[in-house]
Amino acid sequence: MEVDKEIQEEIEAVASKTDQLLEPENFSANVILEYSKTIPPLARRELLIHVKMAVGYWSRWTRDHGGMYPGMEKRFTPDELISEIDQLVALARSGLSTANEEWEVEIRSRM
Repeated sequence: MEVDKEIQEEIEAVASKTDQLLEPENFSANVILEYSKTIPPLARRELLIHVKMAVGYWSRWTRDHGGMYPGMEKRFTPDELISEIDQLVALARSGLSTANEEWEVEIRSRM
C-alpha cells in the first residue's frame, strides 16, 4: 500500500508540473524535454500523455478558431510554435513506445 501511495503521489506531481510547463506563459519545448529526462519511468508515461493531450487541444483550437492558441501568439511566431510543437511530437512519438516498457520493468522491480 505504501509503495502504491508513493507511486501515485509521484505521478500526480509529474502531471501537475507538466500542466504548468504546458501553460502558454511557461511553454518551452526545451524545458519540457529536459524535464522529461528527470522523471522516473512510472511517471514518464503521465508526462507524455499530458503533452499529447495539450498538443491535440492546441491543434483543434487552431483549426476551429484560426490563429494560434491564446497566449501563444505573444511568445511565438507561427513558425516558431510549429518548431516547438514538432519537438513535443517527436518526444511523444519516441517516448510512448518506450515508456510502456520502462513502466513494466519498474513495476516488476517493485514486486
